[in-house]
Amino acid sequence: MGNIGSGKTLSMTRFGYVHYLKGYKVFANYHLEFPHEKVTPEFLEQIVKGEVDLTGNNIFLLDEIQMYIDSRSSANKRNRIISYFIMQIRKKKIILCFTAQMEHTIDKRLRELCQNKIECSIVDVKVKKEDGTLGVIKVSHNKHYVNDGYGMKELGNNYYLSQTWFKYYDTSELITA
Repeated sequence: MGNIGSGKTLSMTRFGYVHYLKGYKVFANYHLEFPHEKVTPEFLEQIVKGEVDLTGNNIFLLDEIQMYIDSRSSANKRNRIISYFIMQIRKKKIILCFTAQMEHTIDKRLRELCQNKIECSIVDVKVKKEDGTLGVIKVSHNKHYVNDGYGMKELGNNYYLSQTWFKYYDTSELITA
């Protein structure tokens, strides 16, 4: 979760790339600069119907998930299909990562099943450059929460250099459902 430009897709891309290096098969609804398969609503429906065999470890990266499972249209067919997909992810060995600007825009089923929540924001960090001068680098700052069975518990913060990860996706790509 986070405001526009806060590092949501950047953080998810970073997480997906780390899993790709661990041998996971990556699926995404946006273009990545490392091997992945494109996700469409039709593809998710094929998974729900058992028409797609997902063997091994898989990670799905869904940017702007409210486009697929909006809280205001929970009764429509697409929302139901995505809900069924979400309810099957553990049995299909799928890690599901998604972004949204506002939590309340996502269907309640997904919000309640969420095991981790990361709130992204941008902070300025001063670093010493190679020539000895000080520079300012934008760093994603994540507030990480985990569901401990009683609700979301804060784990802490995670900082990383955002510039390292921009080359793996197009920050201006528009997501359509």
